Amino acid sequence: MGLVGKRVLVAGGSSGIGLATARCASAAGAVVVTASRRPADAAQPGEFEHIAVDLASEQDVREKLGGLPPFDHLVVTAGGAAPGKFRGGDAEAGMAAFDTKFWGAWHAAAHVPLTDGASITFISGVFAERPAKRNVAACCVNAALEGLARA
Repeated sequence: MGLVGKRVLVAGGSSGIGLATARCASAAGAVVVTASRRPADAAQPGEFEHIAVDLASEQDVREKLGGLPPFDHLVVTAGGAAPGKFRGGDAEAGMAAFDTKFWGAWHAAAHVPLTDGASITFISGVFAERPAKRNVAACCVNAALEGLARA
């Protein structure tokens, strides 16, 4: 089962793991669309079709991604959490991490059109399994994302 001619949406595909995933899928023959908060000119102009969308906004995901032709694979790499202490730390940073990484994945899985038998891949992180005291938000959001994948 190859990727030739398959449609792949990589949310968070304008940099890092997402961009590498998009490039690998494209090299394997997939038709790749990337999505991220970054505008198309900041993504990788001309390399893939790119859609600027805020995954943390269900309305934005529904409006910008919900009407696209169905995808065979959805890969969500978007989001992260800045390191920071828990006690006396900034709860806003933790909430922002959940807004993008957890709720963004939720919105994408709920509203991106998928073919029958499509795959959904969420990229979490090692902190879900090996927590670190200076990365409490990342530990929590990654564990929640893995729970979403299992559900």
